Amino acid sequence: MSCALHYWKGEIMGYPREVIEQVKEAVCKEAAEMRRINKIVPVTGKRLQITQPDRQIDVVFYPSEKEHAPLILGFHGGGFLFGGCAMNDAMWSETGAQLGAAVASVEYRKSPDYQWREALADAYDAAVYFQNNAEEYGINKNDISVMGCSAGANLAASVCLYANQQKNHLFQRQILMYPFLDSATDPDSKGKGSLEGPIKYVFNELHRKPEEAKVPLVSPVFAEKKELEGLPKTIICYADQDNLKAEGQKYAEMLRNVGVGVDDMVTIGMPHGFYESGFGKISEGEMDFLGDDVKEMIRNGKIAQASQECLEFIKKHF
Repeated sequence: MSCALHYWKGEIMGYPREVIEQVKEAVCKEAAEMRRINKIVPVTGKRLQITQPDRQIDVVFYPSEKEHAPLILGFHGGGFLFGGCAMNDAMWSETGAQLGAAVASVEYRKSPDYQWREALADAYDAAVYFQNNAEEYGINKNDISVMGCSAGANLAASVCLYANQQKNHLFQRQILMYPFLDSATDPDSKGKGSLEGPIKYVFNELHRKPEEAKVPLVSPVFAEKKELEGLPKTIICYADQDNLKAEGQKYAEMLRNVGVGVDDMVTIGMPHGFYESGFGKISEGEMDFLGDDVKEMIRNGKIAQASQECLEFIKKHF
């Protein structure tokens, strides 16, 4: 969470238009700096590009030591504004290693230049590419999962819904870390948590048009029963101190009600976004975008311990 987010969080009630615009300007500047860092930060995986007719999709690929390994298609968090495919190197590397899977961290298109359709297209096209080129990457084309954090979990859930609509059963699992699944409900009505304030309105405004807020591919909690049927096995990890916890739990119940297998857990005492900071050394560039509370829990090891507990839970149900 960035310094600008902390500056505005909870300090102004009512959020007049000028406040939203000021926050938008500040966070868009920070997002641009993060995109610059994403291009140059060292990674242990291999940077590659997926060529599409109209664009290139950047990916950081972490191969598995196993032959014909499962593939996890990874989507970073950041409110569809922040983050990048190279910004969570330690997290993706360790997640893949412990699950015995290859990981492809996808650089999907983000606001303010793009909205949800472009992000979804990148996610889906990347999945199709890896399935079609499985042999080249040493992966099992019939064992592809999606995994995301926060907004990335939204994208993971949405691309599963989209694949279902296309009757293309691409995915074996969806792994959702403290997912953002409801873009329609007033963010302040979601209660207190580690992600609140004007920034949530900015995220929503930049990512979709007001009339699109209840589109299931934007807000999966508004999916109809028939849209949920046949979705892949689901693993969800919630952050205890997160006002997005309730919508994640609501989605889990919706999935269970249509017969989708769901395993979920609450990570006690953790703020939104903890898993992305839970593994290995965090670069100085990435630390600059974290709040003081998260930095302290990184220093005292609490985030690392909680993140490992989550990963062990995922491994158990993978």
